[in-house]
Amino acid sequence: MSPEPKVSYIGVIPSSREAKIGKPLNVLGGVRNDAENEYPLRVTLWGRASDTWKELISQEFILTPKEHKHLYFTIPEECLEPAFWDQEDLPEIELLTLHKQPADSARGILIFVKK
Repeated sequence: MSPEPKVSYIGVIPSSREAKIGKPLNVLGGVRNDAENEYPLRVTLWGRASDTWKELISQEFILTPKEHKHLYFTIPEECLEPAFWDQEDLPEIELLTLHKQPADSARGILIFVKK
């Protein structure tokens, strides 16, 4: 089992504070390697509309020592549909980038979803 990467995350910035149902949304995130060695890393953009975080989209790359990398994600349109979240209505979702499943107590950035 490989050691836990020593990385830190630099926010999640959606291209808009409002998403539209059934339309893709661009999101910028950032990650920094705080270690002296490189890591192969799979970073995921996670979303939460109720209690459970769901994987939306991921990227894999090598993070070199002390590297700061910008991550560009496009949330697929199907992830901005109420059915994806098993809900009848989707007023908002929370977004977070992380290399592992977020804890239930994790907090991301909130975006509103409009029809």
